[in-house]
Amino acid sequence: MIGAQLVLDIVALKSHACRAEPVLAPPRRSRSRLRTPNTGRSEQMSETQEGLATRPTLSTRGARRMVDAAMAAAESMSVPVTVVVVDESGVAKEMVRMDGAPLVSVQTAINKAYSAVAIGMPPDDFYAAIESDSAAVTEFGTRPGLALIAGGLPLIADGKAAGAIGVAGAMTAADDRRIAEVGLGAARG
Repeated sequence: MIGAQLVLDIVALKSHACRAEPVLAPPRRSRSRLRTPNTGRSEQMSETQEGLATRPTLSTRGARRMVDAAMAAAESMSVPVTVVVVDESGVAKEMVRMDGAPLVSVQTAINKAYSAVAIGMPPDDFYAAIESDSAAVTEFGTRPGLALIAGGLPLIADGKAAGAIGVAGAMTAADDRRIAEVGLGAARG
């Protein structure tokens, strides 16, 4: 792994996005040889030097808590759904398709989670912000993998998206969002 790994200690939930305080693990002091193009000489360079960045990311344990809480909320509503949690890059960390959840809910939940982390805000809120601009709606609405509907919520840490949750399969997008909010709230635990 390059640089330092961020571990999240979730501390507060605020307006549909969970705020987290990143805890930086000690950086690795690995060294690599780099050949400089101008001189051709090898130089040792620490991987923690300038040019490399760290960013907050959701832990596997945090992703599991989010999925478990969302599933419990869906079960209490008697609604079978698919729940997907992605990391800061939009890559799946956890996914569960409950018994009886529609097959189409799998890709929809993935798209909702990806959209939330890619945009950095709930996709339905983003849609509401661009709704009056038909060119923007056309541009974003036709991008593969983006779902500009309720049910995707980003996990915000240090002002950046550290992950997201996507829920699909309920009868309404509002129910999907309610379930996702419960899952996002569990990231604090």
